Formats: sequence, structure tokens, C-alpha cells
Amino acid sequence: MKEERLDPVPEEIPSPEELFHTESQDDYIIVPEKKRKPVPRFRAVRRFSAGFLLILVLVVVVLLNLDKVGITYYYMESTSMEHVIPKGSFLFVYKTKAENLKVKDMITFHNSEDISVTHVIVEVVPDYDEYGPGFRTKGTENVEWDEDTVSYGDICGKVVFHIPYIGKWLSVWRNR
Repeated sequence: MKEERLDPVPEEIPSPEELFHTESQDDYIIVPEKKRKPVPRFRAVRRFSAGFLLILVLVVVVLLNLDKVGITYYYMESTSMEHVIPKGSFLFVYKTKAENLKVKDMITFHNSEDISVTHVIVEVVPDYDEYGPGFRTKGTENVEWDEDTVSYGDICGKVVFHIPYIGKWLSVWRNR
């Protein structure tokens, strides 16, 4: 038997059209793209308004139910923490145990005049009174520490986060 050698390169190389296209271009029907009709302005405004109202209702529902998970909210009225929390911010405060509070935590507490104050803990005083430790605090913009040591019983909680400049508007819901 005679051995045939295969030529590595065929004499005729098929074109890419022959390799990949078995149907002719005439077999395809070209369908023009449909143009989208513009949405009428009143319908766009209505959709936006509905979405905005839905978000507003959700925000109100969440704010009214935060106390069930231990979060209360306050409005920052002073400038004693201006570089950290701007005046007019909306604060979310979480009630936490005394042992979880440490130096450099921001807390909200009631001072001797029963005014809510938000300052930073600068010192923890162990076994201050029957409620547990006491806390020395200071506003970041103040030069000196606060005069009174804050009892754990006067603490509303630790500041979890804040939203700058919208506290005045959102605090309206708290008064209702």
C-alpha cells in the first residue's frame, strides 16, 4: 500500500463567508427599530411625585418606629461639636450599656438643667454612683472639659450616626 502524504495547506482556502455563513443575506428580513414614544410630561411628573411620596412615607414610618429598636433621634442645636457634627444635624442615638462606652465615644446626655447635650467622652470615672461609672465630657470646639461628671443614668445613648443640616426639618416629626 502506497502511503499518501497530506498537504498541510490545501490548494483552495475557503473564505470566511463560506465557512461561517450557510444562508444567504437575502434570507434575512430587516425589521426597522421601533422608536420609543416620549413619555408625556404630566405622566413623568406623576411618576416622580408618586416615588417621592413613597420614599417620604417610608422615612416617616422608619423614624416613628426607631424607638422600638433602642434608637432615638435628636436635633443638634449648638456649635460645641461643629467640626464633627455641624449645627442643625439630625442625630441617631443608640441606648447602650455603660461598659460599652469608652473614651472618644460621642454620647448624648441630659445635663443638670435637663437639656440634651452631645459631647465626646474624655475620661471614664469607675464606680461614680449607683448607676455605674461616670463620664467626663467635652465639646470638640470647647477649650475646657464640662464642669459636671455625667452619670450613666443621665445618658440617652451613644451617637451612631448623623445627617448634617436636616435636623430642623426632621425634628418636627419627633414633636408629634
